[in-house]
Amino acid sequence: MFRSRSSNQIILGWRDEIEHSIEAGASPILELGVSPIPSDDLLALMATQRWCGRRTDTSTPVLPGGGTGPQWIATLMRPLPRVQQAPEPVMLYTGATEAEYLMSVAMLFDATKTRYPNAPPRSAIPVSYFAQDRQPGKSVSYDALPFLALHISPKDPQVWKPDIGEEANQLGDDHLQDWLAWAGLLLALFLVLLAILL
Repeated sequence: MFRSRSSNQIILGWRDEIEHSIEAGASPILELGVSPIPSDDLLALMATQRWCGRRTDTSTPVLPGGGTGPQWIATLMRPLPRVQQAPEPVMLYTGATEAEYLMSVAMLFDATKTRYPNAPPRSAIPVSYFAQDRQPGKSVSYDALPFLALHISPKDPQVWKPDIGEEANQLGDDHLQDWLAWAGLLLALFLVLLAILL
């Protein structure tokens, strides 16, 4: 997850990844990452919920995620797509630690070869660990943040927004949804603390 990205920007990045994977003849892999902090995964979880209900593509994306938090379980409770032809994405639990996650996703990338012989090779783990701009919904550990800074140009503030025209206007920047997610998390945390104290 990039803390500067909204759920709409994550959805737009996933759409680009799905289009590239369909052109290469492979199943899209949308990494969710692994994080012990539940708040790191809220934007990716909200993006997953919103994206699953709006899908119109015909691919079967794989969503690898892990960790000890509730994010990968909450990903299983996603809405059905509105379009009948859109198959449901496959949620893949990749382990509780980052090492298990890296190994599982590397095996997943190796197992899902492209169907076309002349298609370019797909970038696999650990490439996405060092080039996190390729996976917009992935939880980024703090030790990988220097690699993220390598891909950010300080003179180009629009580096995170993909140029896909009407789709960006269709989704819009719905900051209210993002703030509601944070407010819900804070309310749940307050209620848990109140229950412990009483």
